[in-house]
Amino acid sequence: MDQVFLQAGATRYGPISDARTFWQRWRGLKSLPAGAAVLIRTSSVHGFAVGAPFRAVGLTQRFQVAATQVVEPGRIAKFPGCRYVLELPLGAEAPEPGVMLELRRV
Repeated sequence: MDQVFLQAGATRYGPISDARTFWQRWRGLKSLPAGAAVLIRTSSVHGFAVGAPFRAVGLTQRFQVAATQVVEPGRIAKFPGCRYVLELPLGAEAPEPGVMLELRRV
């Protein structure tokens, strides 16, 4: 099976898990291997029932980075006008606002 990544220049984010169901969205990064990321079709995410902070990246419909936030346990991150949120482990470097990401299959 192909793995999907989001890429900006030489920087690659993923492999990406496309969270489509309620339970996939609820689990987020919790059940994924280290270095993995989650793409959720939403404009907000929460840190309820997570044990550690994570990085959330708000993306437009064309995968342009609108903003990034660190989401602490028990907090909510909102990205008005965004179509997707990319959840990354806290240690991952977040793309800068304005950067266009591309979906890549490997």
